[in-house]
Amino acid sequence: RNRSLIYPANGGRLIDWPKVSKADPATLTDGWRNGEGQQRESEEKPKGPQEFVYAFEKPVNVHTVQLHQNPQWPAKDVEVLTSLDGNVFAPLVKASMPEKGDPNDNFAFCIHRGLKAEARNIKIRVLSGYRQEHWGLGEIEVFGTGATFLPENEETAVTADLHDLKPGTTYHYRLVARNEAGISYGEDRTFT
Repeated sequence: RNRSLIYPANGGRLIDWPKVSKADPATLTDGWRNGEGQQRESEEKPKGPQEFVYAFEKPVNVHTVQLHQNPQWPAKDVEVLTSLDGNVFAPLVKASMPEKGDPNDNFAFCIHRGLKAEARNIKIRVLSGYRQEHWGLGEIEVFGTGATFLPENEETAVTADLHDLKPGTTYHYRLVARNEAGISYGEDRTFT
């Protein structure tokens, strides 16, 4: 389950964003790891900061912010601000994003822990990018306390990194879910 405070099922609401985009900005709360179209890309040659503002029904306490990179159009300088009234924002995090991840794109992110900020609103500002054509951003995650976590009724993606695969080989996989009620087995699927 996604525990990010800005995830819609947890009460976060996207209230302002750059209106020119090739992807729905709301998908930024669930990340580029879920496939193409799950990353934000600015208009061509942006002339100023790209801002995303989220609102919470009641104040939350922010303790961790994690920002993921858009591998095609990486952001460079990013800042995160908080507000209790939606008008006056105070700086929380200023970061230079890594251009690339090591060993792969899943590791192109910055994380800031140990934060202490009460917020009714949070603003993410992309100030620059590694390329002039577009500035991008992947998943935005904000963790803390005070959100109302609703029962999740949305499809949830499952990801896993695989290593040492051999080209041309057919691999079988299935999901297995286990809880106090028992075990449920997904259907057998394959990929080559």
